Amino acid sequence: ANMLSKRERHNILFLQDKSQVIVCSGFYVKSCEYTDLSGDRKWKKLPDLEEPRGNATMFYLNNRYVYILGGFKVNESTGEYLNSLEYMDFTKKDQWISMNIDALTPLSLRISAMGSINLSEDKVLLVGGSSYLRSGFEVAFENGAVKSFEKKENLLPRGSIFFSNPMFMKIGEGVYFNFELQAKGILYFMEKNEFCFLANL
Repeated sequence: ANMLSKRERHNILFLQDKSQVIVCSGFYVKSCEYTDLSGDRKWKKLPDLEEPRGNATMFYLNNRYVYILGGFKVNESTGEYLNSLEYMDFTKKDQWISMNIDALTPLSLRISAMGSINLSEDKVLLVGGSSYLRSGFEVAFENGAVKSFEKKENLLPRGSIFFSNPMFMKIGEGVYFNFELQAKGILYFMEKNEFCFLANL
């Protein structure tokens, strides 16, 4: 079915355990919606975000919390990269809770299109993103809210952007896979904390 809203540079996330797809925001719109692939596949409205976010980073933790971080907000003249995140308890689907990263850490996450790897039920590794960054951030959470940020330097063999799907897929014990912007496959080995492009194997 067609989505409820027209969107540009919107953000998409697949919730595997729920067989649902959630679509959020994009340039100029704050609206969000989701569809159930095992149900009627019609789009249903979710609460609006506090701010419109294009090319943001979305991820999903503990089969419960959906996060949307950073992204680009179009202003009248140009625009700005946002240093904030919003999250929702997807078991309730009742509201987005906004957190300003400036108030939590001196680190800046004014970044779009990062990749994400779930290290545990309450910890995620964010890598790459706009400006083809090789660095990343390890972010810990508690009851949905951010607990801590830690910057990780020189994680990726080269800078990468993850536009199509931010979340790395688990393909083996401690092994994760994703495609970056140029359709290059990239693996992450949790035990070694190492990334490797498939062409380099």
